[in-house]
Amino acid sequence: MVLPPHTLTDEILTEIRSAAQQLATLGDRVARAAEVASSRFERLRPAGCAGAGGGTASHGSTAETWSVARGPGGVIADVVVTFVAADRVRTVRFRESWPCTPPAPAAPPAP
Repeated sequence: MVLPPHTLTDEILTEIRSAAQQLATLGDRVARAAEVASSRFERLRPAGCAGAGGGTASHGSTAETWSVARGPGGVIADVVVTFVAADRVRTVRFRESWPCTPPAPAAPPAP
């Protein structure tokens, strides 16, 4: 059976729209994952080299795991954000590093 040309075109357009919507949703979720990671880095950075360790947190359907380790001359922090998009579990990894901030010098003794 041969379908009329417009039916085939309509089916293709429907598939294209569906794929475009899935890509847009995935893009939104990856952008949200980047926001989660950025926020975590902002909270970790002030601890400097004393902040080695890690942890986990959940934000609705988004899970976050982070680890902080000392590297040569600084800190290396990894944040892994996991979420569901298009019925699949997706994982996005982010990494930042920053130098250890030396402690402020002690105030001189009062005369």
